[in-house]
Amino acid sequence: MTLFEQLEQQVIGTLEHYQTDLYIHDKQTIEQFAGKEFLHFTRSTGTWLYILDMSAYPDTDDTIPYLLGRSNRRAILESLEDNVKNTCRDNKLIHHFKNGKLRRITEKEAINNVAEFTRNTLKYWNKQ
Repeated sequence: MTLFEQLEQQVIGTLEHYQTDLYIHDKQTIEQFAGKEFLHFTRSTGTWLYILDMSAYPDTDDTIPYLLGRSNRRAILESLEDNVKNTCRDNKLIHHFKNGKLRRITEKEAINNVAEFTRNTLKYWNKQ
């Protein structure tokens, strides 16, 4: 069973609307970042997927198209914790994929995982 099929099996009963979030966007992202750590949030009206890997960010601090404007990798990363906290508020299921294992986690665990990723990534970038 693929990683996507494992995730699908765990969330399909919760996801009632906007299933293209899962079947198109999330599936493509999971395949694009195969094996990379991520957080997946599911509610009845859609999903959110956050890749927790430096390969998901630009190599430099140049600005890139982001959402409805432009931003650089530091600004995107630094907004990640707030985005995850806001996403946690209305989601019924949170899953974490790391080291080949997909598991359901709590809101607190999701926030801690993002904080650790942000700290480690900024530390790495500051050494460059």
